[in-house]
Amino acid sequence: MEINEKLILITGASSGIGEAITKELLNYNCKIAIIARTKEKLDLIRQKSPESIFVFPGDVSDKTEVDRIYSEIKSALGVPDVVILNAGISSKSRIENFNSTDLLKVIDTNLSANLFWLENILPDFIKRKSGFIAAVSSMADNKAYSLSSIYCATKAALTNYLEGISIEAKKYNIKICTVRPGFVKSAITDKNDFQMPFMMEASKAAKIIVKGIIKEKRYIEFPFVMLLLTRLIGILPNRLFEYFYSRKLR
Repeated sequence: MEINEKLILITGASSGIGEAITKELLNYNCKIAIIARTKEKLDLIRQKSPESIFVFPGDVSDKTEVDRIYSEIKSALGVPDVVILNAGISSKSRIENFNSTDLLKVIDTNLSANLFWLENILPDFIKRKSGFIAAVSSMADNKAYSLSSIYCATKAALTNYLEGISIEAKKYNIKICTVRPGFVKSAITDKNDFQMPFMMEASKAAKIIVKGIIKEKRYIEFPFVMLLLTRLIGILPNRLFEYFYSRKLR
């Protein structure tokens, strides 16, 4: 796919992978609509290329906000050609201090927000009979890792949902891409207090993602060693997985 002259929408663009993708896209002649809660952070990113980057602040976990932002983007720039749904958060929680409010925030940002965007985007893509949607899931979608169970659950739900709609979307020439990174340096991984093998810088992850979008890949999964490791973990018998993981929690 040729992304020069295209309009690309990115959520969660104020830091981490989203910010790195925005910077990587500056190597191409495209327009970039960036979305995140914090306008100040978005404005700083826009300073790198005011003629290419357009700022649309708002809370993607709020359906009314998503509807408003998408309407503003369409009015100002038109219907996007490529949509990168990247916004995500995590929450480390133990059952001893179970808090449904915190867990629902993760669901709202990691899963519901993507559905809100799809509700706006898909009708335009169907009408135009073209479009590319890349949504950032995670290799953590393969198992429910204790203390990060809600994060894993939302990513598993997203991965499975994308798999289903990608089949339906083909008849409208809409391509769905699931991005499954391993550990990438970001605000989310900065909070982790466990070993994170094969950690990757966000700038390198962004290059891989942009190249994958250009190649119109159905899945973008990296790093390869982490992909093999998670697949091995995924085929472990449940009792064996739970035994080894319970020893880590002691």
